[in-house]
Amino acid sequence: MRGTGQVLNQVTILERAFQVDTPDLGVLSVLTPRIKTIVYKNLPSYPADMLRTINGTEFNGVVQNDPVRMQSADLDGVVSVSKAKILSIIW
Repeated sequence: MRGTGQVLNQVTILERAFQVDTPDLGVLSVLTPRIKTIVYKNLPSYPADMLRTINGTEFNGVVQNDPVRMQSADLDGVVSVSKAKILSIIW
């Protein structure tokens, strides 16, 4: 989580796909099972959101899913977390 150091484990992301608005390819939709990592804008290392697929392709732009729906026993079921509170999602 951004700014708090909290790490959530054993979370199931309930989004079917993530949309990323890229400056050169437009809005792309990537199915969640094909995603390896999402890192949200975090200066200076990440000037834009970055979505990396399991094949190693990187798309930079704005990830549009906001909030992100997830399920976790530790969170007592299904919750929606604002993109602004998430630093990264790693599968």
